[in-house]
Amino acid sequence: MSEEQSPYNQNYVSLQGSEIKKFTERTVFSNGTVIEKGAEIHPNNKLSIDSQIKEGARIGTGNSLGYGIILGEKSTLENNVHIGEEVTIGKSATIRKFSAVYSKSKIGNNCDIGLNTEIQTGCRLSAKTVTGANCEIGPRCKTGPGVTIGKSVHIMKDVTIKKEALIKNGAHLEAGCTIGERASIGTNARIKKGAKVPTRTTVRSNQEFTQEMGEKLAACQKEMSQVIEDCKKRLNS
Repeated sequence: MSEEQSPYNQNYVSLQGSEIKKFTERTVFSNGTVIEKGAEIHPNNKLSIDSQIKEGARIGTGNSLGYGIILGEKSTLENNVHIGEEVTIGKSATIRKFSAVYSKSKIGNNCDIGLNTEIQTGCRLSAKTVTGANCEIGPRCKTGPGVTIGKSVHIMKDVTIKKEALIKNGAHLEAGCTIGERASIGTNARIKKGAKVPTRTTVRSNQEFTQEMGEKLAACQKEMSQVIEDCKKRLNS
């Protein structure tokens, strides 16, 4: 293990040279940043204080990295990415170029964040969440495992998308709505504020889905479940 002084000041680590640097041993900097063996970092970056760059992580050029970040094993930041304060990027996750992940957000293992996508403060994206290019995800949004979000999707604040749901290109999810497990939201569809799309529901392309529609569908699903249970009981009696 080696210990190095930051060449500029106590707040940032700035690497020297013009080629990608591959770390051959664990390196601890005077500002508290730790870079593990096997990490590869282009020198045209500034790493703020108390950051952790895990083994095999790759950082391209022109990135802005806030303090206290954790970049997981074999994760990748492409070029011109902004990572805010106290952000965690999981193992084997990829943040593609010109994207931004703002403070206190957490990106899970094997996530893939598309080109020019913005993830606002306090989001929680679970493992294997994938977004297309040019998406906007508002503050405090959450996704379950295996969620797929298409291109140019606009998601407002406090939205929850449950596991394996599909949000197609151009969809708009208003504040506080919930998308159920394995639901499918069509191209350019709009989910209205506070609406709850039930599990396995398909919302058609260009459809507007309201809170009232969600409540009616949920009631129908509950009735159908009860009918199925009653049939099972009669068959087994």
